[in-house]
Amino acid sequence: METVWMCGFKCGFNSNEEETVKNHQNFEHGLKCKICKFATLDFEVLERHMINLHNKPLTSNCKICNEAIDGLDEFDKHLQYTHGTNHWDLNLASKDIKRKLKDMEDEVN
Repeated sequence: METVWMCGFKCGFNSNEEETVKNHQNFEHGLKCKICKFATLDFEVLERHMINLHNKPLTSNCKICNEAIDGLDEFDKHLQYTHGTNHWDLNLASKDIKRKLKDMEDEVN
């Protein structure tokens, strides 16, 4: 019996090759370099890519105030000292809101 690998983002994508699913996750659900075609699911990997290959820090726009911040460390400091939160809390809150909206949509349909 052949193994079927499923996308961890529950979009329905699957393949009998693990590498194909990893590539799908990176390019369809991941973080993309704005300069080249590189994609990853990991912020730190993208930041190293930007510095090592393009000699530019990763710039992030704050989802709260839209300020552009260079580098993940500076972004974390901005969230902590300006907004009293961190990117993990924001991501979890965003996922929770999306999940609740989906549940509400499913109830309507």
